[in-house]
This record gives sequence, C-alpha cells and structure tokens, in this order.
Amino acid sequence: DTGFVLPKERLDIHAPLACLNYAFYNSLGEVDEFVEKNTDEIQCIVGNYSHPDIVPFGKSQNPDIQDFADNIDTLKFLESVR
Repeated sequence: DTGFVLPKERLDIHAPLACLNYAFYNSLGEVDEFVEKNTDEIQCIVGNYSHPDIVPFGKSQNPDIQDFADNIDTLKFLESVR
C-alpha cells in the first residue's frame, strides 16, 4: 500500500478506483501477445522497446499533432457525422 494507490498483480485491463494493476512477463513476446489480444482496450503503451504503437517515456501526456487518442482522427470522425 503506497498510501494513495493499491498495487495489485492482475492481468485485468481495468482497475478499480485507487488501484493499479500490474503483471510480470517472461518475454517481450508475451507482452506483444497481451497487447494484440487487448488492443481495443488499450489507449497508450509507454515504454522504451521496439513496438509499432509505443510512446516513449515522457510523451504520453504530450502527443505530437499526428498522434490520435484511441487511434481515432477526430477531424475525420467529425467530418463523417455531418
């Protein structure tokens, strides 16, 4: 217990309020498999290893102009609902 968040070793994507789920993996292949299986539920992957959708540490809250939340181009979406 950190005093404000409870870390729990769980594979669940969604954690209850004030909880942080984490998991250990034996290989990056296991990580890639988990990401592929849960890609529709993952907004951002932060790290320092090679993966097509990786965001470097320190950039998750400072996206570039071509980075889209949930991989949705907001302008294209808004144009489609006219």
